[in-house]
Amino acid sequence: MKKLQFEINDYSVLFNNEKIRLLPKEYHLLKCLYENMNQTLSRQSLLDKVWAMEDPTDRTIDDHVYRLRKKLSFLDNILIETVRGVGYRLTLKQNHQDNPLYHDKEFRESMDVLYNKYILYGQANGLKTIVMQHEALDIPIEVHKKIYLHFVQGDFQWFVTSSDIPLSQKLFYLLHIYWMIQFNIDKTYAYVQKALRLKMIPFQQQQELEELAMIGINIDKGNFEDAKKKINLVRSQIEQGAVHESILTYLKIQEIKNKLLTRNFHSVETHMAEGDQLFEKYPFLREKGRFLMLKGFTKWMKGYEKEALQQMDEGFMILLSSKFVPHIINGVRDIILLSNHLAIDLPHDYKNKWESFSEKYDFPRLTVKIEQLLNKCL
Repeated sequence: MKKLQFEINDYSVLFNNEKIRLLPKEYHLLKCLYENMNQTLSRQSLLDKVWAMEDPTDRTIDDHVYRLRKKLSFLDNILIETVRGVGYRLTLKQNHQDNPLYHDKEFRESMDVLYNKYILYGQANGLKTIVMQHEALDIPIEVHKKIYLHFVQGDFQWFVTSSDIPLSQKLFYLLHIYWMIQFNIDKTYAYVQKALRLKMIPFQQQQELEELAMIGINIDKGNFEDAKKKINLVRSQIEQGAVHESILTYLKIQEIKNKLLTRNFHSVETHMAEGDQLFEKYPFLREKGRFLMLKGFTKWMKGYEKEALQQMDEGFMILLSSKFVPHIINGVRDIILLSNHLAIDLPHDYKNKWESFSEKYDFPRLTVKIEQLLNKCL
């Protein structure tokens, strides 16, 4: 049976690789219930153990249990039961024991490998298939994978309306969505910096936000030297073997944007040539699509409009084939951002594409809702 791991330093619990941060009293209440698993504890007993030397009411217990249930609701195995007229009892359910695949380490590892390959090569339908296979076989899948699928499929409203997932588990994606759907980069930068300082995001996502996403955010904000330093830092990590070299595709896109926005047009050609070689080795749909759109944009700048549109459209079609909605939107956003910054007329088709996305996903209202959530938690 999986066990809860309690971490007093940040009042968090770890269960099945999912980390949930709690408030201090929530943490101590859960720990008390867990240490007395399958036993009914009266409200008075819980008050004495968790709120010693204080003067709370029964309602205090009920409120804290309510919040705990919400924060733990996505962990199917944990149940805090109400024992009417007495108090509460915590139990851990042992589900899926009749399915031998659930205990097959090789099977689960192979599914993880396949899942990660679909991410790497930009195959959103593959990710969806993995999740559906888990459901069909009655095998639990990690919550973070379900959350990621919502993001990939463009289910952005889910991130602002769902209440069964702690905000800390969604914050990484809320920041990315906010960055993607509007052009107030100062606000984006401020929110991301505050989130990084508060360390409210799971460690791996915190690291990705700080080391990778901040490259693009700095470029959008005009902090070109900061972006260059971060690119060089990641490159050194690749050379040391700490980061897989496939991330070079992402770095190349950011380098090209950096050179374009700083009007270093001569070196753009060199980076484009390097990009051609790189995508021969790593034909990742999401990055390749955005690369071709940037390549087309450089031709648009030079006045080769027909050839430029053909190349941008080729890149856009590759993004569409990936079905990674955020990258499809970001591909168009790249073109708009570059056009605005360099004062170059925007290709009309791409203005229409952006307006279509804005209407479909309701960018204006979504922006307001995300700001409300970010202001509340940050």
